[in-house]
Amino acid sequence: MQQPKPRSKAREFAFKFIYQFQLPDLKNSLGDSKDLENKLNDFKNSYAEKDSEHPDNILDNDSFNFSKDLIEKTIENWDSLEDWVASKAKGWKLENMDKIDLSILMICACEMKIMNLTPGPVVINEGVNLAKKFGSGTSFSFINGILDALSKD
Repeated sequence: MQQPKPRSKAREFAFKFIYQFQLPDLKNSLGDSKDLENKLNDFKNSYAEKDSEHPDNILDNDSFNFSKDLIEKTIENWDSLEDWVASKAKGWKLENMDKIDLSILMICACEMKIMNLTPGPVVINEGVNLAKKFGSGTSFSFINGILDALSKD
C-alpha cells in the first residue's frame, strides 16, 4: 500500500481537527489563539499515538505547520467560508449537511479561496479522496460538485 503524501496527511489531520471543532465543547472552549495552539498540540499528540488502525499518523514539521495554518485560517474565516460553500450548495442548508462533508468542504474552500497556494484541481482531488475515505457512499460526488463550482469563482 502506498503511503499518503505529506500534504495529504496534513489535510487529513486538518479535516479531523475541523470535524471536532464543530462539536460545541471544542468550539466554545476556544477563547483565543493560545487556546487553539494548546488544542492543536493536544490533538497532534493524541493523533500521533500509534495503534493498529493508524500506524502512520505521524506528521513531519512541515506537514504539521501546513495543517496548522489551514486549521487556523479555516477557523478565522469560518463565516466567509460558510457563505461561499452555501452559495454553491444549491438546495442544501449547511446545518443539514453531514459534518464530515462540511468539514471537508470548509478546509478545501479555505485552501482554495484563502490560502490560494494549491491549484484548484489538486484541492478538489484531495477533498474527493477525503470524502471517499471518511464520507458516505455519495459524499465524494457531492464534495466534487461543490468544490468544482467554488473553483470557478
